[in-house]
Amino acid sequence: MTELPEDEIYVVEAGDNLTKIAEAYEVSAECIQRTNFIINPDLIYTGQELLISGDCLAGGGGDVIP
Repeated sequence: MTELPEDEIYVVEAGDNLTKIAEAYEVSAECIQRTNFIINPDLIYTGQELLISGDCLAGGGGDVIP
C-alpha cells in the first residue's frame, strides 16, 4: 500500500500566483484552487495560507466536499 504525501501549508508571498505555487509543488493550480475554495484564481493575497493537499501532491484531483 502506498502512503499519500502529507498536506502542507504554503503562505503566499508578494508576487506569487497559483500557477507559480503549483509549479513549485508539482501540482495543478486547479487542485490548489478547489482545495482552498478560491473562486477567482487571480485573487490571492500576501500572507494568505493555502493548503497544498496530499491528494494534489499524489497526483489526485484534490476534490473537497464542503
